[in-house]
Amino acid sequence: MFKKIFFYLIMFLFLSSMVGCAASGPLIIKTYGKDVDESDRNKIAILRNEQRRLCITGCDNIAVPRSARYILLQPGRHEVWFFLSTSSFLENYDITNKKYIDVVGGRTYILKSKGGGLLVLGDKWFPELFDVTDDINLHVPNIPQEIAKND
Repeated sequence: MFKKIFFYLIMFLFLSSMVGCAASGPLIIKTYGKDVDESDRNKIAILRNEQRRLCITGCDNIAVPRSARYILLQPGRHEVWFFLSTSSFLENYDITNKKYIDVVGGRTYILKSKGGGLLVLGDKWFPELFDVTDDINLHVPNIPQEIAKND
């Protein structure tokens, strides 16, 4: 009887945490003002934010909600805050940190961590910036527009 109650309690807590982490907010974050000409994709870099274990939480002092899928950047250097949840054989890691990235207009990027896995030790979890412009499945050729909530 106790095992059954314990099981249902664990399931309730798990489902509650999943609902509590449900994404809400804009899909696109612009890190620049309205004075930037968006008609030329070559003047805007895009950082994708679509990974489960690695989530961008801020960029250039702008909060990035979990629902954000694209972060639009002007070329140059940017400060990106991230949250990473990973584990090794010995420990679980929940890491919040920042990284400076340099981007070029017209390119598409992702942050990716080599961390995780049973035998990964040390700072292998720290994400690296990858240019995915040549990957047809990841590159964003046009500047994404906000999608209506009822679509």
